[in-house]
Amino acid sequence: MPPRTFQASEDPALLTAQLLVRIGFGVLAIAVPVTAAFSRRALFVLLPFGAALILIAAVLSQPRRGWDRLLSALRSPIGIAALFLCLWSALSLLWTPYPVDGMQRLLKVVSTLALATVAAAFLPERMRLSSLYLLPIGVALASVMTFVIALNGGAHISGTPEGDSFTLQRAVIALIILVWPALAMLTTRGRGPHAGALAVGVAAGAIAARSPPALLALSVGALAYAASRFDLRRTALVLALAAAMLFIAAPALPFLIKATASFSTGAEPHWMRTVDVWVDIVRPQKARLITGHGLETMLRGMLAGYLPPGTPRSILFEVWYELGVVGAVTMAFLLARAFWTAGKGTPGVAPFLVAALAAAVTLAVLDANMAQLWWVTLLGIAAICFAAVLNGQYRTKRPVARPSIDSPPRSTAF
Repeated sequence: MPPRTFQASEDPALLTAQLLVRIGFGVLAIAVPVTAAFSRRALFVLLPFGAALILIAAVLSQPRRGWDRLLSALRSPIGIAALFLCLWSALSLLWTPYPVDGMQRLLKVVSTLALATVAAAFLPERMRLSSLYLLPIGVALASVMTFVIALNGGAHISGTPEGDSFTLQRAVIALIILVWPALAMLTTRGRGPHAGALAVGVAAGAIAARSPPALLALSVGALAYAASRFDLRRTALVLALAAAMLFIAAPALPFLIKATASFSTGAEPHWMRTVDVWVDIVRPQKARLITGHGLETMLRGMLAGYLPPGTPRSILFEVWYELGVVGAVTMAFLLARAFWTAGKGTPGVAPFLVAALAAAVTLAVLDANMAQLWWVTLLGIAAICFAAVLNGQYRTKRPVARPSIDSPPRSTAF
């Protein structure tokens, strides 16, 4: 018997690569949101494991195309801005009081972002539908688990003064971010009712957890999605300008809020204490707004007692305090370009990408723990999921059926 010859679709290397991609993407799509409900550190193990499987699959298939996509991403305006922000953060280690801690944080953040970027670039050009369905399955399972856990004792969530959060809050935030690529996948495949049910499930989990930042971020994302469906380009432009102005004008925000609150005759809200501290920090240190105090200065300064306990933990304050105007302007350009690029993307996926960016910016501004490594890791996983959904937007043409030669002639009788 002659040896069996494998067709292109039966190549053992390609079959192995497809299996590895499915397992690696399944780890990111299912294991990450599900384990977030009961573990705060599983995220740091699952991203390297899933990304490693995807990269091994790329080596077995066609790695050259992945390198081309990676170089194209690094040469883009977003890639150049991200590289410059990393470079400026590294330079800030020269004048930070905590160079060792700052170096450790920088290495962790850069390595996480680099791993996520490489994994997204080396995804298959055509993601199989069976692999993409793992994403909404994982989000659905995680929303059910979050809802049940919240009803069984973990309903009220709040951050501690040290900046740590309960596990359930992180699980809800993971749902708020990962639900958008899942909705994009279902909607582009004509699964509108399933997408609606998934959105309701995630909203129910966020409501049961009683996390105000997560609920507000979900609402902002929903509004951004609705506006993008109406006018994608204009919505992306408005959000790009709003995000940029928010970061650039951050030092003036506490003064504006304080001036506006002075006209109020009611009792002063509790969060005005944070605004007062922000004003007291910015006013005598205007010269340091140019270069910032250096990486890791804010958190270590609070722990050491150099900064008062009411110091704001928003990313707006942290970027300005640590990286100065250079870092703030770079971050503003990075976000504005991200919104603008999303608005020019694939029509079926772009509204969901704009909504995800709007929700992420809202969380970063409001939540006190968005500068931690787990948040950067979550954003990297969301980027991989969106890249997979975009790579699944291909269409194949059904071959035209040719008439049989032996078919009988058509009858001419009426």
